[in-house]
Amino acid sequence: AARVQYDADKLVSKINTYVISKMRANYYVDDNTHGWEKVGVLEALNNMMVQSDGGIIKVFPVWREDYDGKFSTIREKGAFLVSSEMKDNTVQYIELTSEKGTDAKIVNPWGNADVTITDSNGNKVEYTKGETVNSGEKTIEFATEENTTYTITESGVDKTALEELYSQYKDESGTGYVKD
Repeated sequence: AARVQYDADKLVSKINTYVISKMRANYYVDDNTHGWEKVGVLEALNNMMVQSDGGIIKVFPVWREDYDGKFSTIREKGAFLVSSEMKDNTVQYIELTSEKGTDAKIVNPWGNADVTITDSNGNKVEYTKGETVNSGEKTIEFATEENTTYTITESGVDKTALEELYSQYKDESGTGYVKD
C-alpha cells in the first residue's frame, strides 16, 4: 500500500489495529495464524520512509503530515544505504552510502532548490538536475564511488521560484522593477 502512495494515516491506523494491538512484549504477534508474514509491516514502514524504483530514490514518499521521522541505513536498489530525517515537515538531509559506485538519482525533497552534496572527505560533488518522466518531480543525479558516503542538504534559495517572483515586478520595458 505504501508503494502506491496509500494514505499514511490510514496505513498507520491499520498497522495499529491489526498488528501492534496483538503484539506481546517480545514483539511476537499472537493471532493464532500466520507468522513470518508479519515482517510485511517492516516493509510497509520502510516504504513509507524511502522507496526506489526505476533507478530513482525518494525519501519520505508516504509520510504523515506534521510528524517527525528518522531512519538509518535502509538498503535500496542500486546498492545504496539511505538515511534521512524529516523534522517540522521538512527533510533535513539525505545520507547515501554507495556500495558499488553506481550513479545516484534522487527525487529532490526540496523541489527545485539547489542542493549541496559532499562526500566522506568533505569534497563537494557536482550534480545535474532533471525530473521524473511520469510525475515531473525534480531530481538530482550524480556519480558515486564505491564504499563512499554522500550527504545531501538544501543549499538555499529556489532560483526558479525567485526568478518567477522577480518577473512579477518587472516594469513594462523589462529593464527595471516596479516599486510597491
